[in-house]
Amino acid sequence: MEKVDRQAVAPHVPDLLRVLLLCFKDSSWPVRDAACTACGRCVLAYPEEAREMLDHLYALWSDHLWDNIPTVRENSAAALAKAVVAYGEEAVQHILPVVRNLLPQAYQQPAESQKYSGLENTTTFGVAARKARDNDPFVHTNQDMFSCGSLSARFSTERLVKSDGCNDYGFARAKEPWEASDGAVRMVRELAVVAPAAASEFIPQVADLARLATFQHAYNMHESIWRSLPAIATSLGVKEFKQQYLEQFLPPLFADLRCGHQLAEAEAGKCISALRDLIGPRIFAGRLDDAQRAALESDTNIMPPKGLGVQGPGQLGAAGLQHQNGLQQQGIQAGGT
Repeated sequence: MEKVDRQAVAPHVPDLLRVLLLCFKDSSWPVRDAACTACGRCVLAYPEEAREMLDHLYALWSDHLWDNIPTVRENSAAALAKAVVAYGEEAVQHILPVVRNLLPQAYQQPAESQKYSGLENTTTFGVAARKARDNDPFVHTNQDMFSCGSLSARFSTERLVKSDGCNDYGFARAKEPWEASDGAVRMVRELAVVAPAAASEFIPQVADLARLATFQHAYNMHESIWRSLPAIATSLGVKEFKQQYLEQFLPPLFADLRCGHQLAEAEAGKCISALRDLIGPRIFAGRLDDAQRAALESDTNIMPPKGLGVQGPGQLGAAGLQHQNGLQQQGIQAGGT
C-alpha cells in the first residue's frame, strides 16, 4: 500500500483494512503482531481513507496494549503513535483515557508470594522467593501445552468454537494486570515522542511503578521502564527531565542493579549509562548519593561515558575498566611479539 501508486490503492483502503482487522483478531500472536503494525502504517499512509475504520482500530490497538505478548504490546503502542502523527490531538484524546486506565493496573497484581512468605527478602518477592518459586515442581508439572505461535492450549477445542472471524481471539491464558501497565509504559514512551505535553502527566506514576517489586514479573515490567526511560527523557527535553523527574527514578534505578533479575539489572545499567551521557557525566554524578556514585564507578552493567578515551578509575565504570585493561593487555602482548 505504501509502495503502489496512491490513486490506484486509495479506493481499496477500507477493504484492505477490513482484511487486516480479521488478521488482528487471529489466535496466532505473530499474525496479530504483523496486522497491528500493518494497520498503523496504513493509517499513516492513508489517513483520510482509513477514517471509517478508525473506531475499530482504536479499540483493537488499545486492547492489544494489554496483550500477553510483549511485541504485540510494543507494536500496538507504535501504531497508536502513528495515529497521533496522522490525526493529531484527535488521536491523543482517544489514547489518554486508555493510558490512565492501564498504567495503574500493576497495583492489582497478586503477589504470588504466599507459599514463599517465610523466606527473608528485602522485597515482598525478593531473590530468595523467586528462586523458591522457580524451583517449585508444581509450577512446571502437569501444565497446559501451547503452540509456538498461539497462547491457546495445544489440545483445546476452545479456539475451534471462537475463531469464527467475528470475535476477537479467544486464547486461554488470562491477562495479567502487570501486562497492562507494561503496555501503558510503552505507550507513554511513544506518546512522549509525538505529544510530549500529553505524556508528562504519566511520568511520576511510571517512576512509582519502578519501585513496585511485590510479584513475580515485576522486574519484567522494570525492564520495559528502563528500556523506555532514555527515550522519554530525550523527548521531554533534558532540562525538563533533569529538573522535574530524574530524582524520582534514581533510587529504583540503582536498586535494580542488584535486584537478582539479570535482564532487569542489565537494562538498569544501560539506562544509567544512557541518562549519564544524555545529562552529562559530572551533572549526573552530582545528583547521586555516595552509594549510587560507588555503583556508578564499579557496576559491570554500566558502560563508560561515550567519547572518552582511557580514563582513571573514578571516571569509568567496572565494565569500562575491564575493557580498558583488555586493550592494555593486547597492547602489551603486541609489543612483546
